Amino acid sequence: MADDLEAFWRNLAEGRDCVTEVPAERWDHSLFYDPDREAVGRSYGRWGGFLSDVDKFDPLFFPIMPREAELMDPQERLFLETAWHTLEDAGYRRRDLRDAQVGVFVGVMYGEYQLYGAVDALRGGRPVTNSSYASIANRVSHLLDLNGPSMAVDTMCSSSLTAIHLACESLRRGETDLAVAGGVNVSVHPYKYVFLSQGGYLSDDGRCRSFGAGGSGYVPGEGVGAVLLKPRRKAVEDGDHIHGVILGSALNHGGRTNGYTVPNPAAQERAVATALRRAGVAARDVSYVEAHGTGTPLGDPIEVNGLSRAFGTSSGGRAPDAAPVALGSVKSNIGHLESAAGIAGLTKVLLQFKHRKIAPSLHAERPNPNIDLEASGFRLQRELGEWSGLAADGRPRPRRAGLSSFGAGGSNAHLVLEEGPAGTSDPRPSADRQHAAEPLAFVLSARDEHRLRAYAGRIADFLERSSADLADIAHTLRRGREAMERRLVFVTADGGELARTLRGFSDGADPDGLLLGTAAPGAARRHAAAVRTAAERGDDVELARLWTDGADVEWQPAGRRIPLPGYPFARDRYWVSPDAATFAPEPTAGRDRATGDGRLLFRGGWEEHPLQAGPGTGPDGVRLLFADGDTAAEVRGRGAGTATVLVRPGGAYRRDGAHSYTIDPGKAEDYGRLLEDCARDGLSPAVVLHMWGVPGVRQDRDGGYDAAALLRGTASLFPLGRALLARRPKHPVRLMVLHCEGPDGFSPVAEAAAGFARSVREENPRLLVQVVGAEGPDRLLETARVELSVSEDPEVLVRHRAGRRWVHVHRPVAPADAAAAARDAGVRDGGVYLITGGTGGLGLLVAEHLALRARVHLVLVSRSRPSDGAVRRIAAMRAGGSTVEHLRADVADAAEVEALVARVRREHGAVNGVVHAAGVLRDGFLLRKEPEDAAAVLAPKIAGTFHLDHATRTDPLDFFVLFSSIAAAFGNAGQTDYATANRFLDSYAAHRAGLAAAGLRSGRSVAVAWPHWSDGGMQLSAEDAAALLDRLGVVSLGTAEGLAAFDEALALEGELLVAAGDAARLGHRLARGRRAAAPAGTGVPEPVAERTGSSDADADADADADADADAGVDAADTARARIAAVALLQELVGAAIQADPADIAADVPLLARYGIDSLADGRRPGGVLAQPRRGPGLCDRGAGRALGPLAVPRP
Repeated sequence: MADDLEAFWRNLAEGRDCVTEVPAERWDHSLFYDPDREAVGRSYGRWGGFLSDVDKFDPLFFPIMPREAELMDPQERLFLETAWHTLEDAGYRRRDLRDAQVGVFVGVMYGEYQLYGAVDALRGGRPVTNSSYASIANRVSHLLDLNGPSMAVDTMCSSSLTAIHLACESLRRGETDLAVAGGVNVSVHPYKYVFLSQGGYLSDDGRCRSFGAGGSGYVPGEGVGAVLLKPRRKAVEDGDHIHGVILGSALNHGGRTNGYTVPNPAAQERAVATALRRAGVAARDVSYVEAHGTGTPLGDPIEVNGLSRAFGTSSGGRAPDAAPVALGSVKSNIGHLESAAGIAGLTKVLLQFKHRKIAPSLHAERPNPNIDLEASGFRLQRELGEWSGLAADGRPRPRRAGLSSFGAGGSNAHLVLEEGPAGTSDPRPSADRQHAAEPLAFVLSARDEHRLRAYAGRIADFLERSSADLADIAHTLRRGREAMERRLVFVTADGGELARTLRGFSDGADPDGLLLGTAAPGAARRHAAAVRTAAERGDDVELARLWTDGADVEWQPAGRRIPLPGYPFARDRYWVSPDAATFAPEPTAGRDRATGDGRLLFRGGWEEHPLQAGPGTGPDGVRLLFADGDTAAEVRGRGAGTATVLVRPGGAYRRDGAHSYTIDPGKAEDYGRLLEDCARDGLSPAVVLHMWGVPGVRQDRDGGYDAAALLRGTASLFPLGRALLARRPKHPVRLMVLHCEGPDGFSPVAEAAAGFARSVREENPRLLVQVVGAEGPDRLLETARVELSVSEDPEVLVRHRAGRRWVHVHRPVAPADAAAAARDAGVRDGGVYLITGGTGGLGLLVAEHLALRARVHLVLVSRSRPSDGAVRRIAAMRAGGSTVEHLRADVADAAEVEALVARVRREHGAVNGVVHAAGVLRDGFLLRKEPEDAAAVLAPKIAGTFHLDHATRTDPLDFFVLFSSIAAAFGNAGQTDYATANRFLDSYAAHRAGLAAAGLRSGRSVAVAWPHWSDGGMQLSAEDAAALLDRLGVVSLGTAEGLAAFDEALALEGELLVAAGDAARLGHRLARGRRAAAPAGTGVPEPVAERTGSSDADADADADADADADAGVDAADTARARIAAVALLQELVGAAIQADPADIAADVPLLARYGIDSLADGRRPGGVLAQPRRGPGLCDRGAGRALGPLAVPRP
């Protein structure tokens, strides 16, 4: 399909069939397709005409909250953007329409997006999608501040032409001064195809054979379009660019026929004849008809019959020897656009007027045998042909056309059209070859610089291909476009210089002579006097400078309004989560009762996932390569086609050459300095390849641990990621963490970065992190090239082995298998079990459970003394016959762990099992996360696991259990370090199992990723519980459920994930191998022992230390306090409305700029988004004075 009118005309003129199979991103049509037309509940059609990017939108432009945009029907979003472009095409700004009554009329007939919401409503626990026909029109009126009638029209396939007729009638009555009218139609759910197959309406071969033989039905198509309507007299008076004129229109209904969907030829005849009569046009003066022409064997002959009778019997009917009228249907090119069919036909006719040619109609090489074309007075237009502007006698006459649109329920519409006034016939060169009589100020603005550069590229393209007059271009840009925040001006009389300058700016340069600026709030008022003075002097250069600074300049007319390229909206994805695409409703209870108690058990593992397409080159742009030694030399030897900047680890920051640096991996400031130097050289990266983890942290068979390698590898991602986010990227940056297989497999430390990847995407989706394992060091670059060909939403954790590609996923464990495993789980009498984090919430629950199963010796380990409550619970376990002792040790310290295990051996003979449940939290967004905080979180999980495994490597263990978190699998904003640490545990369990299989360890190795436990020590608020269910489909795990899952885990191997909640949603998310697509900013409450700071009594101590460290910002330093507060609020607002914090400007009214309103945020009265009525921005000085000095804790 076409993204703009020029592409649409090329497709029409070249006779292209734009129909394809249903794209995979819509739905898997193989699940519904059945070639048998009689198959119930299936579709025999799998083809359609599909728009690109129906899932994309630019919500903050209008403004609409991103979280609201995700739930809006894409038809509403598409028509909103199209309405904006329609006004731009006409050269009108909102201020120009302030005193006019402007109506909005839109045709629509399907609301499939709400079907996803229907499923979610049955499941419960998440926001539901909305498809309101009225909102498609009303949203345009509201956001553009239009006060005329605003309505949606559904007459099925004649909806948009009916909407245009109603708009014309409103104009004739004087009810409106202008009207935006059109239609929209998309296919986003398989329901439509199943429904249409049920009625036998679809083509069974993917061809819309308008008036052709062999037609079996129609092919659905998608489209959106609108026109701006105005009385002709007024349009001429106002100097508007007129694409065409609607001379007359008519509506009627077919009444009762032989069947509800059987057309009435007499009614169709009356609609056409009435429209001709109202137009005051004789049938002989119409030389083309854009027909309905759906390609059905019954409908097409009926339509030609009605047309023939209307043209032969109406006033001024055709002479017997008159040339036949050309007949065509755009449906043969793009399918039947249903509610948008009429606007599609109108657009085709207007383009034919513009180019003075008639486009071919397809798939009618053999006409329908039931149509007698020769007797009808019509001929099928089978090739591109000239459209003559001469009558039969050789005299000039306007080109005129008829346009039909007939609804399946019998509602008919017909328009009679005439071309607009002829423009100048003086041949002009393209605009980039013109010279104006005097220098002109060419202005351009956009919401941000990224869009401004894209806009500049569009105008440069236009200058190179259009012969529009330079003065008209300058006039339209100045008086026919909204002035936005980011602005540029170029003053010149040379069209070539203008094109080159805009092209250079579009390509990333800042050409000489280009004025750039940003309009700050209040600038218009401040500059008003200076504008008046410059205007009186006629000083365009000074006016241009003032305008770039935010002045409101009412430029003097310099030409006429002409169509120019429209605003380049951002193309960011706003769509319901893919798991909502499961089409069978789930039980509303939110739990899978197959296990008997509601717990769900999943096993992590690897599945082969070949790439769907051949590898490409990946994203364009600079590559930043963190490598060492041979890899860096290999890149230099290859002479990569894209600019590559090499970064080596070393002892100090230095620039080694034009594209080569050395930095200290342990100094966070080096990463920011590196990116600043790259940006200064025009080398800001689009792709970052991180290979410092090769070969990775040493994990020899004795369990050795190399802290320096960890710092250089996975730990360096935290300062690197922070530096990348601090640059506020406006387009996606791919960060690929590359490692390779060693003697004992792939590195768990390297693969721990998958937790970082999932969490950082929750904080800023523009940083796409992927962790990829190659077969060896010599395959790293080739593996990266292959993975970079995955353009969108790449799988997070990937391995390449033996020429095959594997992706990490989770699959459910059958309840029967889990139950059998639990029966086999042995806890021996007299067994010696060491539990780290043993005096925390989960540690104590597990200890009590083991003491109930057998008389055991329990060693509970923490860094500090147990609390009074823990002491009482330890005494109760001892009373039951078990030996329980508490020992203090820091598991991150190798010497302390060795001493701990040696003591246990001396006192009890050996260790029989290990449960590692210790951990620390230092929550905070990556943008402000300090290296020492990340190190504190990583140490007990990563170093602690290495030390425990090394110290017990000779003990006869029954099990080695690692307590992980679901944060590793789903990611969580603010917990990049915590998710990384837990992902390490998941990978290490599989690594240790391999060592055990080789006879180098004993006992089962298992990591258990836990959700929140309801009795673990921390209670969830109702709001947090709702957020957890909304985001992940997870509810809190009961103690009995959790302990039963623990028993199952003792008898299993590898990595397990335990949850309770919506089995279907969880299963779909965990099977995807990508990030958990979910609303940003909703937290994932973690296991209680972890959430309170650590898994043991150190929780309180850690929390107190954090409180001391974060006591606040110096109260005397108001400037620092304001900066810190604004940064925090940007993150909070961004999370609340699901927008990138980088997009939240600090100095604009939140309500007006970001679409925040009391209803949208009514769930949080008095929360961070509550504002005074006047709507200050985050940095409003009045608000700042009222608050006084601010203390800003970490989130």
